[in-house]
Amino acid sequence: SGTPEVAKSLKTKLGSEKPKGEWNEMEIHVHGSEKATFILNGETVLELYDMHTVAGANGEVKIPLTKGHIGLQAEWADLLYRNIRIKEL
Repeated sequence: SGTPEVAKSLKTKLGSEKPKGEWNEMEIHVHGSEKATFILNGETVLELYDMHTVAGANGEVKIPLTKGHIGLQAEWADLLYRNIRIKEL
């Protein structure tokens, strides 16, 4: 086993949230270890590429992510979820 790492991260965009009291809609599209796209209220806010686990004494072995857990969290506020759906693409 190794340490999870995201090698290349591109295009981070914040400020697409709806006003307090309205529901936000988040979509996450994951294409294996190659790419993950995060869409908030219809706008792409983050894209990640080349997701892998590193192993070896100096992290020289990169193993593509093929399985894992789905975690939902909020760092700075209470968060409510509804209508969570997971669909294999």
